[in-house]
Amino acid sequence: MNAVYSRVPVIAQNKYFHWTHAVLIGVMVGALTLKAQVRSKNGLIALYDFSGKGNVIRDLAKGKRPLHLKISDMDAVRRNPGSMEVVRDVLIATERKALEISSPIKRSGSMTVEAWITPRDKTLRGPSRIVSISKNVLVRNFTLAQEGNRFDVRLMTSRTDRNGMPSLASAGGAIRAEMTHVVYTFGTDGFARIYLNGRENSKRKVGGRTSGWNEGFRLSLANENARDRAWRGTYHLVAIYNRALNGKEVTAHFRAGVRKPIGRRIQRASFFMPGESRGEPFESAVATANIALPVGGVLDSVDFERHVVPLFSRQGCNAGSCHGSFSGASDFQLSLFGHDPGLDYREIMDPDEGPRVEVDDVMQSFLIRKPSGLRRHRGGKRFETNSWQFEIIKAWVSSGANRKEASGKLDGVKISPDGHVFGATNELQQLRVTAFFKDGSTEDVTSFCKFDTQDDYVAEVSDLGEVRSVRPGDTAVIISYRDKTISTRVYVPTPVYDGFRFPEIKRENYVDSHILSKLRRLNTIPSFHSSDGEFLRRVYIDTIGRVPNVMEAERFFRDTHPEKRDRIIDTLLSHPDHAALWATKMSDITGNDTLRLYPPAEKRSQMWHDWLRVRFEQNMPYDQIVRGILVATSREGRSEKEWIKAAENNDTSNISSFKSNYSNRETLDLFWKRKNLKKEQVGERVAAAFLGIRLQCARCHKHPYDRWTQVDYRAFAGLFGQVKVHNGAQNKDLVEENRRRKRIKEKEKRLPQLREVVVDPKSPRLMPHPVTRKGVPPAPLGAETLDGKGDYRRKLWTWMRDPENPLFAHNMVNRIWKHYFGIGIVEPVDDLSDANPPSHPHLLDSLARDFSSSGFDIRHIERRILESRAYQFSSPPNRANSEDRKNFARSYPRNLMAEVAVDVIHSALGIKERWRADAPEGSRAIDVAPSIVRDGDLRHAFRVFGRPTRGPVCDCERTTDPALPQTLHLMADADVYNKIRNGRLRQYLSGSALRRFQRGEMSDDEVTGIIRNLFLSTLTRYPDEREARVALDNVKQQGDGTGFTDIMWALVNTREFILNH
Repeated sequence: MNAVYSRVPVIAQNKYFHWTHAVLIGVMVGALTLKAQVRSKNGLIALYDFSGKGNVIRDLAKGKRPLHLKISDMDAVRRNPGSMEVVRDVLIATERKALEISSPIKRSGSMTVEAWITPRDKTLRGPSRIVSISKNVLVRNFTLAQEGNRFDVRLMTSRTDRNGMPSLASAGGAIRAEMTHVVYTFGTDGFARIYLNGRENSKRKVGGRTSGWNEGFRLSLANENARDRAWRGTYHLVAIYNRALNGKEVTAHFRAGVRKPIGRRIQRASFFMPGESRGEPFESAVATANIALPVGGVLDSVDFERHVVPLFSRQGCNAGSCHGSFSGASDFQLSLFGHDPGLDYREIMDPDEGPRVEVDDVMQSFLIRKPSGLRRHRGGKRFETNSWQFEIIKAWVSSGANRKEASGKLDGVKISPDGHVFGATNELQQLRVTAFFKDGSTEDVTSFCKFDTQDDYVAEVSDLGEVRSVRPGDTAVIISYRDKTISTRVYVPTPVYDGFRFPEIKRENYVDSHILSKLRRLNTIPSFHSSDGEFLRRVYIDTIGRVPNVMEAERFFRDTHPEKRDRIIDTLLSHPDHAALWATKMSDITGNDTLRLYPPAEKRSQMWHDWLRVRFEQNMPYDQIVRGILVATSREGRSEKEWIKAAENNDTSNISSFKSNYSNRETLDLFWKRKNLKKEQVGERVAAAFLGIRLQCARCHKHPYDRWTQVDYRAFAGLFGQVKVHNGAQNKDLVEENRRRKRIKEKEKRLPQLREVVVDPKSPRLMPHPVTRKGVPPAPLGAETLDGKGDYRRKLWTWMRDPENPLFAHNMVNRIWKHYFGIGIVEPVDDLSDANPPSHPHLLDSLARDFSSSGFDIRHIERRILESRAYQFSSPPNRANSEDRKNFARSYPRNLMAEVAVDVIHSALGIKERWRADAPEGSRAIDVAPSIVRDGDLRHAFRVFGRPTRGPVCDCERTTDPALPQTLHLMADADVYNKIRNGRLRQYLSGSALRRFQRGEMSDDEVTGIIRNLFLSTLTRYPDEREARVALDNVKQQGDGTGFTDIMWALVNTREFILNH
């Protein structure tokens, strides 16, 4: 009897409880839990489950007019039963207007988009379109997209702009290479929500109405309708509703799974008490920890900080989408990724929050029952009751649920093997992770780590650290244990024939040593040395932003000096246009946003640009340029009256022209004179621009992919709390000057209000501690707190330029490298973090040391890079390096900066443009400083080629991705065509030349000479024999001279012209 009795649920052991009651309750509960898991069909207007074959994806929503999708390129997708994998750029779209979707949503004012997908690449940006109802990249009704490791949703309402901005983004880390259920809802209450795997992930009041939706837009998947925002991954299901599903419906859809048909009832076989499992109860006796770990070894004792907290991270319990979110989940909050085990322990042991831990009755602990599925859990089942994870939590609770403070503090973490080289594809290698703790002990913590890979195209890694080689190449494997993130690189060499020997290639400097060493390890043979024409065109575009003219090209081709490439590099680096190009790039980096500047804003932007340009012309050391930005004040040691007089001279000259003496100032006080500028924004901008750190995430919580906490964020922002900008509240002379300026009645003589940047060390504005609310003492990132004397910014600058600083020099040389190669050693360049390791760490270190020891000489590093063999590799790939995208085995063809694209077109066509409203006379596009321009043609070209507004603190804003509008601009824009006709061609056919040609008096050699010059001025090479013959025949056939125009138009519309390669 005792044996039987011990297996009866606790409720049945009550002396007033009869066995008939148990039977009755069992029947009732069984009836309740037979409740079907159903997908709602109320409001369903489009449904795609990707069943079937061929290039048509059928709409299964059973509307009057099904809205089928058509695949533009079947080679770009793999259709499997019930799914479709997108393997390369493709457009999947309706062939007609999506009226059956847009019209119902327009009327209802609410919507839901549901998608079951498996993302492939966590670095996709753009944002990359998953589901979109839009016209192009700037105009839409709705878009569900991927932006890096987040989902991003844009919805056009009467409260958002035509592009659906501002958007709603999911929490970071939402994109994982696994099947994901993502749902976006917009209700009539104006709230937009994103749900991930059945749980609400983010929410915001968008407001407005959808009555302005354009019914003429098509529905598209995997790309924008203009084919310039491609997404890659696998689709399993897409459904669209003209109403907002509620949270319970979303959860039901998630639990029903991807393959449950709409409306069909699926019965569950389980019978259980509400919220409880019917499984047999477990003994509550104290358990001894003798737990076999999945990668080998036995865990003798369980430690809260070393095992329990990392287990929470591994199972996703303390992720931003669960209990690690800013507000927790279900009244239970853990520190994000376990960075604060003390907080976690207090939260778990809180006696007012239910039986999270029941030491006397272990199996009643929520900490065990919920994640194992024994009790209803919004986060779903995280592990099985017979798993090693279950046994660890149970053992910890059984032993008293104690915590030994600081037991998990780390001295370091080691990976073994480090830098593993595979012998072939489809091989396996188990990684081992050893933790070294502060108390001197070590432990294999492999089972408690999270593993991820930067590029699963090359190698995949299991959740227990087993790496499988997939394709030739290399990738970093990222390992997280507690709040420590480390990485190791794995290599998959290219298969070679017996007796293969890597060729001997001349090394110009240490750059080549590092590049060739890695290529040798991967058996990747680099491309040949570039031709003179290929090198000359590349270096001209990269250094001064234009192509060489005919005379410059021919002079270089005739030069037989063995060091002619080095000499042209020196010439170009000292060219004034080189300084202008870098001033434009630094305007992006430092945030020269015209919309944020005080009037006259366009002139202020030009002053900002001029200040930077002069310093690059002088080859001022980079640390001194940064000093001039960071420690800027308005007076610069002058008296108030002297500063007011100088400012008046500047402003007076600025009224009628772009000329000013602002570049003569020592410091760039405009950096601080931006509208509504807060110290937090300055901190984020400085961290990104000069340290390569994305600090924004730490504003609200511990950074999920780096070591920075909220305290670090607030301490860094506090460095700028002494800076104040005012227009005379405390200065009598300044107040009087601004009053005088207001009294000026003549509009053409009116001067803007003066604002002064001052430093007030006596009353710094510190940010409050997130817990204690006391002011956080200012400190650089990862450094000691500063004392309270003097200007904090000067101390920050001193810390930055220290040769031992691991960020300052690395950040700048990485940006320089990206400029010349199109991809950074760390990519993105403003994300130097433990979770984003460099592709060539030793090369990055060597460049940074060289930069620092040279006195931060930018041209010195540029010369090192430009003279290297790596920079001068040719762009055509060979069989060994055709798949290489990050090891610099060849020159990668890359799109041009918007300003450079305009200048390349103008220089090739022989055009000198005037933008009098936007830049001084004689300026090129790289001289145009304002982020918002007035000239219509220039504004259109900048928009087409992706010029940024310089608002966001992110290097990702400037887009250099190829896009259809760029092609259409070159092919069909009337302004471009007129420049083709009226530029260089008019020079070649001026005077009697055209008449001689039309009368047939011009010899074939003369015509061929003009054709050769057209090729030389655009592609920096002569036509080959076939090209010359075809061009000559075309020109002679036309007979009236229009054939020359056709040739120039054709050349401008080649990829060879519009790309740098």
